[in-house]
Amino acid sequence: MYYRSAWLLSVVVCVGQRGVASILFLMIAVDHEEMSRLTEIEAVVYVTVFLSIILHGATAAPFSRRYGESAAARIDGKPA
Repeated sequence: MYYRSAWLLSVVVCVGQRGVASILFLMIAVDHEEMSRLTEIEAVVYVTVFLSIILHGATAAPFSRRYGESAAARIDGKPA
């Protein structure tokens, strides 16, 4: 997928990726049961996923609105 602006690319990279990666890393940690601090790791992952959901929910509408305005301006021939 090609992104025309650095701003849009930063939005796509920022929103939603952290929670999914944290769950994957937790699954890897659980697979290695000999880890002594697994309970602490689980707690950090749960908080990270929760905060990721909150951040995504709080930023999705403003980012979508700004992207829509930018796309409409490009269609009309105006700079974004």
